[in-house]
Formats: sequence, C-alpha cells, structure tokens
Amino acid sequence: MPDLTRGAVSLLLLLSKTKRGKIIEVLLPKGACKLMANEEHLALLKQGVEVWNKWRESNPEIIPDLSWVNLGGVNLSRVNLSEANLEGANFERANLRGANLEGAYLFESYLEGADLREANLEGADLEEADLEEVNLEEAELENAALYRAELQWANLKGAKLTGATMPNGRIHK
Repeated sequence: MPDLTRGAVSLLLLLSKTKRGKIIEVLLPKGACKLMANEEHLALLKQGVEVWNKWRESNPEIIPDLSWVNLGGVNLSRVNLSEANLEGANFERANLRGANLEGAYLFESYLEGADLREANLEGADLEEADLEEVNLEEAELENAALYRAELQWANLKGAKLTGATMPNGRIHK
C-alpha cells in the first residue's frame, strides 16, 4: 500500500503512476483524500483564539485539520495549533506570536512575513514551506524539519534550532 499521508499530492502521483481508476478506488476509501480543511475546525477557529484554545483543551485527542486554509493577515497570537494538519495553509503576514505549533504539519505552507516570535515549533514539519521574511525571533525550532524551506530574509535571532533539519538537509547542532 502506498504512503498517502500527503493527501492530494500523493493521490495525483498514484493516479499518474497507475492510470487505473479502479485500482485507486480499491486502495482509497471514499473521501480518504481531500483538498480542504475540516469545516467544523475552521468554523471554531473563526470564533477566535480563546474559543479555539478552550476547544483544544477539551478535545486533546482530536487532530485539527486546517489544510489549505487562507488565514493570511489574521491575528492568531497564542493559538494552540499543536499537532495540527496545516499543509498548504496560507499564513502570509499572520500574527502567530507565541503560538503553539509543536509537532504541526506545515508542509508547503505559506508563511511569508508572518510574526512567529516566541512561537513553539518544536518538532514541526516545515518542509518546503515559504518562510521568507518571517520573524522567528526567540522561536523554539528544536527538531523541526526545515528541509527545502525558503528562509530568505527570515529573522532567526535567538531562535533555538538544536536538532533542526535545515534547508540544505544538514542537522543544526
């Protein structure tokens, strides 16, 4: 069974390799691959950070799916998005200061110009993320995956990078 953890990207690769719709239907349960966030999760987040964080505290077993959402310019200061699926999400110029993004999946996310000062990104997957002009001052990035991430003009002053995989594939010591 192929790895389908990257959602639509993996499905498209699988389709192009097999070119057999019937095989895909057998391998994938109906609705297994989607291109959008969980609408209930997005509706909760739109109610504000306080409501969202209370919901997260009450539902620690739920992994939020906010993949491919547009949250550009939104104030999400101190939001708890730990372990969330944020693949392809747009956080351009968003305020994520002090946010908890520990273990979050941010593959191919767009964070250009976002404020991530003092954010917890420990163990987060930021592979191929656009982090141009991001402010990561004093951010926790231990063991984060930054492979092939775009960090041009990013502020990393005081950021903790121990064990992080850098864009060139090297581990920061």
